[in-house]
Amino acid sequence: MAGNYGRFQLDLPENDYADTAEENMFLEVVLDENVLNQIEEIICETNECKNEMMEASITASSTLNNDVMKSELSGPADPGLGKANMPTATVADNDQERFRKVTAADMNKYLDMNQSKSTKANTKWGMKIFQDWHTETYGNKLDMAQYSIDELKEKLGKFYCEARPKNAKTNDQELKQVPNTEYHKNTLKNIRAAINRHFHDLNREIDIVNGNEFKKGNKILDGLLKERMTTGQSRATKHKDIIELADLTKISSYFERVEFSPFILRRCVWFNIAIHFVTRGLECHHQLSTNSFEFKSDESGIEYVVMSHETRQKNFQGGLTNTEASYDKRMYANNKSNCPVKMLRLLLEKTDPNSTALFNQCVKEAIFKPEENKYWYNSKALGKSSFSCYMPDISKYANCTKRYTAHCLRATAINP
Repeated sequence: MAGNYGRFQLDLPENDYADTAEENMFLEVVLDENVLNQIEEIICETNECKNEMMEASITASSTLNNDVMKSELSGPADPGLGKANMPTATVADNDQERFRKVTAADMNKYLDMNQSKSTKANTKWGMKIFQDWHTETYGNKLDMAQYSIDELKEKLGKFYCEARPKNAKTNDQELKQVPNTEYHKNTLKNIRAAINRHFHDLNREIDIVNGNEFKKGNKILDGLLKERMTTGQSRATKHKDIIELADLTKISSYFERVEFSPFILRRCVWFNIAIHFVTRGLECHHQLSTNSFEFKSDESGIEYVVMSHETRQKNFQGGLTNTEASYDKRMYANNKSNCPVKMLRLLLEKTDPNSTALFNQCVKEAIFKPEENKYWYNSKALGKSSFSCYMPDISKYANCTKRYTAHCLRATAINP
């Protein structure tokens, strides 16, 4: 369905080769062998002169250093001559240092950024469940920094079988109908991964997922999940809804009114960016600025837009192992009234020139009389949480058949 909103292609740069008249004339010149020999002789002589000058400079510097050392040992001949007047002995003293210097605090900061805030919160959540179980079962909490592998491997299998969720409140109607007495299989795997990360954070060489010492516990977990599958207790994984084609048509019609409402224009640009650059709708939009996009044309003359920088997202943290990125995708123009490239230009034109963020708060006067105001958005950027209501609002005002969330945008974009 994402194809209805543009084409996704890699933006591969092409090398430009410019043949100048001077280059053509140079290629047509035929050098005489004698001329070549003379040029080679001149080059050799020049290099020899440079070497001689370097040797002379080094010799002079060495002699000067020896004289200075002798004068310091025997006392200066001239009382006015001190160390402050000593000539420099090296040539590279005035050169700038090539490599930057970092402190221990910088190194710790980079190490801390290895994990996102959500990953750290997930680790804390998984460890709390494990510690709560151990306290209820054995009467005390574990010291994970000192706990032995032999004791841990015997308890993990028991923990996997006995772990139960609290009766947490949920807005999901389907989950309300199912007794929440067992953890979902993905949740159990998530808890195991959280415990494993905690050991790595403690710099302990323990791997409860792939380590040979923990094969027994993992086999118990595997058998538990298979037994639940056999008895019908295993719940299916619930994926995000894909926006139906009929609802996409309604949304497109809703966006045709962008020129009459600052709210609709802002939602339209947000929607188009999420669809074309395959984001979840809440991850990167607060990172975008007015300079985040470049307007280009392909070999057929069709205009398109690309991101000028990377943005941090759940599947693209900017580390060594990431492969997915949004900056190499394109958002193409079309002939519709709500053309995504046209709408992005309009948003930029209606934004206060002093603004740095792409999405900003609306000017109050422009909300009621947009045609009388040159700028619809001021220089106050929207917060990250502001985008959470965008897709539900679009679903409501476009009269969609169901209420969609921002996570549905990525599912719709990657759906074949």
